[in-house]
Amino acid sequence: MVALTLCGACFNPSSATSSDPETVDDSGTTPALDVGAQGSTESSASGGEATSNESNSSESEASATTSTTTVVDSSESNTGGTLPTDPCEPADPGGTMVCGDALLVAGEICYPSMGSSTPLSNAEPLWALGLGDLDGNGTTDVVALTDTPSIVPGLNDGTPSFSAGTVRLIATGGMSSRGVVKLADLDGDRFDDVVMTLESLRQFVIVGSEGNGTLATSYDTFDIPDDPSAGQYELALGDLDGDSIPDIVLSGGSAIHIAVSDGALGIETLTSITTPDLAGARAVAVADVEPDGDLDIVVSYAEVVGVHHNGGRADFSAPHTVLVDIGGVAGTALLDVADLTADGAPDIAVGISGRVLTLAGNGDGTFAADGDPLDVRGLVDMALADVNADCLTDLLIAANPNQVLDLHIYANRGNGEWAEPTLFGFSGGSTAFEVTDLDGDSIPDVVGCDILGELDLSLSEP
Repeated sequence: MVALTLCGACFNPSSATSSDPETVDDSGTTPALDVGAQGSTESSASGGEATSNESNSSESEASATTSTTTVVDSSESNTGGTLPTDPCEPADPGGTMVCGDALLVAGEICYPSMGSSTPLSNAEPLWALGLGDLDGNGTTDVVALTDTPSIVPGLNDGTPSFSAGTVRLIATGGMSSRGVVKLADLDGDRFDDVVMTLESLRQFVIVGSEGNGTLATSYDTFDIPDDPSAGQYELALGDLDGDSIPDIVLSGGSAIHIAVSDGALGIETLTSITTPDLAGARAVAVADVEPDGDLDIVVSYAEVVGVHHNGGRADFSAPHTVLVDIGGVAGTALLDVADLTADGAPDIAVGISGRVLTLAGNGDGTFAADGDPLDVRGLVDMALADVNADCLTDLLIAANPNQVLDLHIYANRGNGEWAEPTLFGFSGGSTAFEVTDLDGDSIPDVVGCDILGELDLSLSEP
């Protein structure tokens, strides 16, 4: 999910955004592994079919990478410097809270039930959404994962009205359609590209953008060191080595994997980090938590949250770990990073099995459990954003306690506690949601997708 912070009249995405070791020798390092592109696969929307071409040798050589596995002791931890102050200023706190009067008042929450549905696929279910700008018009577009599985762009004209782009078939042969989709500019052309994983697929996929709202007809796949314990690989993007090109972090099974981008839609190196005394790497995010100007990696393991500190060149430490005590349930499936306690330090929200817990940041890259877990029956998905213009990061949760998916918005009280939730309805059959400003009014909106193949919008109406 995307964490947003209101600064003046502008929401800006924060740096927080979203497996498998090989057998190691006594030194803790595997031999170099060549994980270049596995071939350039042609895809077509025509008839939902695709043909696979043999790999182009020159392309494979250009994107050849090496992989090493680093084994670390999770008892180590690092500290950092002072977190800068957020220059956010709340909206007028003294106005009348009346939704629909076009006056933004601090503390006002105004979201209609999901509407403005736009068909993206031919009634094919959509299972995941990624956000970015595919055509360079400055608005947030989406890329949705379909049941085939394929990916299809939804292009935003800024009003916002979405139009469906050309479908790109990604994989055939019975692969699961569940997966993760993220967007970022991986080749420096100012148009966002697509990175995705698919459940049960031991690879990640990079699909370039053509710059006019269409995705490239060919894509490259990259192997992840195999781990039978890994199911769904989670995914996060961010510049980890300071070259201004987003890199890729994958989490699943018994390791995390760092794929350093080469700036040309390929991978320069793929490094796997294992922690022998931890297991069950699941949700992952990147954020500067120390802070020292470098993006760190935050991962949920079986019963702890681990923070891997970045040395500045995508060289990561052993994780500082925080025990996650949420009713004795092992494993956290949801994770986001943002300042939740209004002290200027990034905090972590983790959730699983109907509970969400805040891990308060100390401002030096370490964290501690803060307060009692928040009980949310039917927890499905989670996001962090300031939705009521008071400069406090609020909690948005998709939950289906009665088999009907609703959006629960928990306003932040500023002391790490949440107000009673405000509920809004999702459309029937909703499967995923994201939070971002879709219409350029500096207030985050909600975009979801559903099993009918439609994109569903809930635009904030102050």
